Amino acid sequence: MANGQPPAKQSVWDGDGWFLEVLSLVAAAGFLGAMVGLVVHYDGQNASDWPYPVTLNAFVAVLSLAAKACVMFAVCASLSQWKWILYTGRSHVLIDFERIDSSSRGPLGSVALLATSWKSGLVVRLGAIVTLLALALDPFTQQIIQLRQDVVFTPAERYAQNTRVGACAYYWDGSLNNSNSTTLTNGTRGELHTWEASTPTYVQAAVLDGLSRPMSQLQAQTPYLCPTADCRWPAFNSLAVCSRCSNTTSEITRIPGNSIDLYTAFAAQYGGRDMLGDNATAFRLPTGQFIANMDSYMEKSTGSNGAPPFLMSASGTGVPSRTLSLQESKSLIWSINILAIAPRHDDLSNKTKPVGGKWPEMGLVSGECGLYWCVNQYESVLRNNTLSERVTEQETTFNMPLDDIINRTWPFDGLQFKPTVVDTGIWPGHIGLCDTKKEGGFGCLNVSIDSVLSLNSYFQTLLTTGAPSANATAGLGQDALHNEGVLVNGRSVPTALSGIWTDASQGLQDLQSRFEALALSTTNAIRSSAMDAWDTSSVVPGSTKGTVGRTQTLFHMQWQWMTLHCTVFVLAIVFLLLTVTHPGRNRAPLWKSSALAILARGPNAAEVLDGAETMPQILYRAKKGKVVLYDGAVAVQEGKPGLDQKLLGSGAANA
Repeated sequence: MANGQPPAKQSVWDGDGWFLEVLSLVAAAGFLGAMVGLVVHYDGQNASDWPYPVTLNAFVAVLSLAAKACVMFAVCASLSQWKWILYTGRSHVLIDFERIDSSSRGPLGSVALLATSWKSGLVVRLGAIVTLLALALDPFTQQIIQLRQDVVFTPAERYAQNTRVGACAYYWDGSLNNSNSTTLTNGTRGELHTWEASTPTYVQAAVLDGLSRPMSQLQAQTPYLCPTADCRWPAFNSLAVCSRCSNTTSEITRIPGNSIDLYTAFAAQYGGRDMLGDNATAFRLPTGQFIANMDSYMEKSTGSNGAPPFLMSASGTGVPSRTLSLQESKSLIWSINILAIAPRHDDLSNKTKPVGGKWPEMGLVSGECGLYWCVNQYESVLRNNTLSERVTEQETTFNMPLDDIINRTWPFDGLQFKPTVVDTGIWPGHIGLCDTKKEGGFGCLNVSIDSVLSLNSYFQTLLTTGAPSANATAGLGQDALHNEGVLVNGRSVPTALSGIWTDASQGLQDLQSRFEALALSTTNAIRSSAMDAWDTSSVVPGSTKGTVGRTQTLFHMQWQWMTLHCTVFVLAIVFLLLTVTHPGRNRAPLWKSSALAILARGPNAAEVLDGAETMPQILYRAKKGKVVLYDGAVAVQEGKPGLDQKLLGSGAANA
């Protein structure tokens, strides 16, 4: 080619153009995509399930290396082309040719290029930066795939019998025995029956646990079976016992006049003594419950008359209509109302102190709590041998079917057991707690009548004692006053009341916590009975079918380590685009890294390097001399060298 003859116009898709570089970047994108797909597919998978002799890390490393090779092919070709763009049509310091060529051959040359005082050449420097970033791709690749220990849940399958959690749909334990029947005379229909209730021992133990154990211990007694340390179950519904409490302090009223007769009967009922003094004051609730003490009772004393002070009275019932706040609870098992002397509050320390003051000016507090049959939804998860449950009470309707019996009768008041009743002996077989949803709900969960009445009977036996006689309270109005328990002189009557109320130091919050414990403990017993039975009729369908968790070693992908791969790939595309779209691309020959091209342009540099025989001499002359390696046909417009100088380097000059 004669000097000054312009090269043929180059195109990206010409055979001697940029087709191979573009193709290499497309291939790099394919390798990166395959690497991402492989990582996504095996993320979270069991490492022991990897089916190949070559590790997953090795596969990813090979794909990363292939992508790196393709990217660097395009980057090095682009860097090499900048030698010819820079020295076409204008003179430039010869040493920059050596620097760019070294940068296209490896990271050491790229470091040398970036370390020079060459103030411009921004695009060329971008290529050097990409070359150096590519060095870190291999160690970054090794960080992408990590291993972690985690619990993986799988269907129980052969472990189904041992992967269960207690759930009860029908509870029948407990019995009623007719110990005596007497036919009524005078044409009265029915018979006089004497019944004895028998509560299962495990239920009695559960109630006592609820009165004495903290919630943390009771929660640990929730029945479940799991062959490993981790299991979980889908949400299910089960029969349960729930609790509800209300503050009834606002219902307290003072009984007018002198209550000495009432106090005398009250004290005598609970082991009192002959009283000294003539005046006593009593307070009552609308249900008839009351508390009375001799006037002038002082803190830390037995009063001016030596009588033991009554700190609390209790009244219990299983009849909703006799409660203050549970009248709508048709499935009520047992409720109790505490009427007690309130503790003093020390404003200085912001703490509660023992009761104090002077009767009847002492403050009083009253709270009512009840237990009732209910349906709970459970979301159970066992982690590291610790069971946690999210419990939600379900809205239900109360149902007592009578099985189409003619002349049906129910001899009891609510669900409260009475040992002697007049009845026909024909009762419903169970009560039902039914879902309010007509479709898609759990239907009805049932409790046998024997279970209902026997549990109520046990609470009566445990938490009540005799009330003052009617004669003693007859003069105090038509509403008979009563109590079924007290706290007097540090002694609870009956004894089990000490599990519900010891003193007023914790207030009504302690009463509520104790009933929550009672509900949980009794519910645990009911759910345990269903597990022991392992009867499909007593287990809510599907509720006990859990999944088993086993500790496995899993692939864990650290996606942040792939950011460098993406960065290098994007920068390589940008660098190639800046190279092939540069204004001087059609002036410069597309010689890239061709050694033959360098030899062909040797005479153009001969004048600068002539006589230099050692490397230091060559470098010295190259730093001083400027050359034009190719005389492009397109002249640089005068007065507009700024763009080329910024992109190519400060040594560029007009030809």
